[in-house]
Amino acid sequence: MWHVYRQSASLRTIDLSRQVGAAIFSEEGEVISLGTNEVPKAGDGTYWTNDVHDDRDYKRGKDSNDKRKKKILYELMRAFDENVKIEELLNITRIKKSQFMDALEYGRIIHAEMSAICDGARTGRLLKNSILYCTTFPCHMCAKHIVAAGVSEVIFLEPYPKSLASELHGDAIEIEGQPRGIYSSYPKTLFRHFYGVSPKRYRDLFEKHKRKDENGQFLLWGEGSKAPIIDIRVHPQHFHFEPIVVKETLEVQLDKFSIPIEIVKIDQLDLR
Repeated sequence: MWHVYRQSASLRTIDLSRQVGAAIFSEEGEVISLGTNEVPKAGDGTYWTNDVHDDRDYKRGKDSNDKRKKKILYELMRAFDENVKIEELLNITRIKKSQFMDALEYGRIIHAEMSAICDGARTGRLLKNSILYCTTFPCHMCAKHIVAAGVSEVIFLEPYPKSLASELHGDAIEIEGQPRGIYSSYPKTLFRHFYGVSPKRYRDLFEKHKRKDENGQFLLWGEGSKAPIIDIRVHPQHFHFEPIVVKETLEVQLDKFSIPIEIVKIDQLDLR
């Protein structure tokens, strides 16, 4: 049930960028600490609803990380052109997609993984050889704290392309399925993807509504006989949208080379 802790932690945050949750467990499966991405407060953890003092980003109405990146970009570009306008810069696709705009360190929030680590430290719990479960692959800033804290394994649910953890800390971490090269003999913290039933579907698949009959006797099957818990007779919707997506993608690509879309017979393409 560790994924329930991880997922529920992510839903506690009201961060403007994304909802991330983390849960740290001991080798024996005991809960050590939980964390979510939220603004820290002096004295204890992070701000929460009903706190007397609350200065989370939504109160300020703006993501501080985005604000700072725009300011730095503007100052940098003004060194080349004093007449440049920030609005024009932010409309340039190459700038919007640049690694500079992926910078993370100017946010006020403490990341979920760091929050869980700090929670463990604040309550005096040892993290050595623990396992950290998180909803998203850790960023490079969290990765180095995870390694330094002595966590032995990280299990994540969703990827995070902005993370430079592998590039910066390949000597200390091993990502499942990725060779370590010259660091193959180095000690490592293992990062691996979660395989199994996602938290959002876990209850649907494993909750049992009826466990006994009117006489208090155990029921092996809730409805008296074996039957699927989930009704999957509904036709998957992606089959309907696949031809539409393929056609629109082809139109864009063929237009670049002035090739008419009519010569491609969409209905004859094998989309399997």
